[in-house]
Amino acid sequence: MARVRQEGLRAERRQAILKAAVKVFARQGYAAATIRDVAREAHIAQGTIYLYFRSKRDILLALYRSMILESLEEILARPERGDDETFLKALVADRLR
Repeated sequence: MARVRQEGLRAERRQAILKAAVKVFARQGYAAATIRDVAREAHIAQGTIYLYFRSKRDILLALYRSMILESLEEILARPERGDDETFLKALVADRLR
C-alpha cells in the first residue's frame, strides 16, 4: 500500500514539473528558461527535478512525448471514418495544428 502511494506521489510530482515547465517555456522561451526557473514555478527544490529528469532537454522531450500520445489517443478514439491513408492524413494534420 505504501509503495502504491509513493508511486502515485512520484507521478504527481513529475506532472507538476512538466506543468511548470510548460509555463516557464511559454513565458521565457526554451533557450532562456533554466531548471531553477522550472523548480521555482513547481514550488520544489532545484535538485528535486534531477530525481525525475536528467536535463532541461529531457523535460522538453517528455512534454513532446505526452503531447504526441494525447493527440494519438484522441485520433484513435474517433470513430473510424475511412482507410489508413485518411487516418494518417488526420494524424499529420493534427500534429501540424
